[in-house]
Amino acid sequence: MNAFCRFFCLGLLPLLASCGHIDTKTAEHVDLSHYQHVFVERLLTDGHGVADLIARELRQRGYDAISGPLTLRPANTEIIVTYVDDWNFDFTYYMIQINLHVSDAHTGTLLATGDYFKPSVVGRSPVQMVDAVLDKLFSVKGSPLPDPPPPPGIESESPSQ
Repeated sequence: MNAFCRFFCLGLLPLLASCGHIDTKTAEHVDLSHYQHVFVERLLTDGHGVADLIARELRQRGYDAISGPLTLRPANTEIIVTYVDDWNFDFTYYMIQINLHVSDAHTGTLLATGDYFKPSVVGRSPVQMVDAVLDKLFSVKGSPLPDPPPPPGIESESPSQ
């Protein structure tokens, strides 16, 4: 391998292993572990299932969490999680940023925010990125909760006989 190739490869290494950055902020005197019922608002543009992923990871922490359009929010919802996900394409789609906003369901008051930025094709999976932000914002409440049943009128697919 000639010197140019080595120099070129070493120059690319920092670009491929760029650093990630997690930033979270919680309002003063707010403890998100005091809430139980969480609704994750699904974006119309969510083609990657991020809302379902966030709700599933919150259930793994013991929260009663479901996702869907805001019009289907249950009456017992205490906090609403909204998100913005940013994806990039370099031979494959990968998430480079996830931003979460946690608001009071009744007043709309912003309680907490979390942001993870990892601009690298060799970054972390969407599950790892969501988990990293949720770990900073939400404590584990107990045993994982099961996935909720599908809404009425939506049947699960079953093999035909």
